[in-house]
Amino acid sequence: MLVVGFSRVQSPLIWKRLDARQALYRYQQHTGEPPVDPSAVPVLFVHPLPPEAMSALADQFREDGLAAVYTCTLNGNNDEAAHSLDEAVEWLLNACHPRQTQVVLVGCAGGGLLARRYVVLGGSRRAAWLFTVGSTHTFSLLSFLDPGVFERQYPETSLPDVESPVVDQTTLVNIYSGLISSRRLVQLPDAVNLSLPVEEEVICRAPHTYQVMRRCLRGDFWMVTVRLKRLEMRGAPDAEGRSGPFCFEVNGWRTPFDGVFRAPLQRAFDLDPARALLATVPFPKTNAGRAVDVTFRLKDLTPAASDPGNPQPPERRKLVASLHTPLRADQVAEYALQDSLGSEIVIQIRCDSPRSFLEAGI
Repeated sequence: MLVVGFSRVQSPLIWKRLDARQALYRYQQHTGEPPVDPSAVPVLFVHPLPPEAMSALADQFREDGLAAVYTCTLNGNNDEAAHSLDEAVEWLLNACHPRQTQVVLVGCAGGGLLARRYVVLGGSRRAAWLFTVGSTHTFSLLSFLDPGVFERQYPETSLPDVESPVVDQTTLVNIYSGLISSRRLVQLPDAVNLSLPVEEEVICRAPHTYQVMRRCLRGDFWMVTVRLKRLEMRGAPDAEGRSGPFCFEVNGWRTPFDGVFRAPLQRAFDLDPARALLATVPFPKTNAGRAVDVTFRLKDLTPAASDPGNPQPPERRKLVASLHTPLRADQVAEYALQDSLGSEIVIQIRCDSPRSFLEAGI
């Protein structure tokens, strides 16, 4: 991991409210500080607490040359709050940064849930990056798939009121504490998931947190996404004439975390890969790294037979594949796989190089 040292700014920095209608504040060094460059890409924190709670992270962004730092102190995680965030982002870009079309979002704790809901509702066109820090997410993009394919674990009210979102314009990074219970860990299929050895209570202001964000904004990694394109299940049906429940694992991580796949047999489902992300895996950019192997597995979740008169357990599906993936920007490969019962699963593996901000000198 890249370790960065910071020289502390001696003069106190303050937060200035920008507009009476918006809970929007700018981080500045003193009361008479001139406006920031309108061509600079703004960094916007989303946090329900007062702006001072974000001062430690804001200070580190400024010291690294990203001086256009703001916070929006919105609360709640519903569509109404997401629309309020949309208004704040539009006001910020139009009034303060008219030469820019996108922001870098940093959502801490509940602010990360709100910022992600905003992106799903259409904010992806405005958010170049979204960092969620210490946020316990409740849904994946897979939750918006055809219910004939995907069974959700959570009630419908946890989903934004939108159909089949596409968030490809936003690079999403999910940063969480590796010291919390494994039952609370959420690996977002549509995000780069990064664990830090930092207590959950302080992760939103820990120096390690900014070091990870800085490395991302420098574009120091390849982003490999595994996407589901086609699914046709075969084999013995259950009592409802469908396949038993199953999930996938990519490099040992289960996907999805919020439900299971379960589909009618002998019926093909053609999916939009942009809306069916199974996993996002980062790989560091090195001179030696030209390709990687991605391990893809189907995990059968069918329960063991409980009928005493029929002790024979059901035949379980098996599928394990190691897929050789070149690390080149915009590289896309498709793989047609079969499980042990003859089902057809087509996945798409895509390699991207996220947009670099720090190296671009902004």
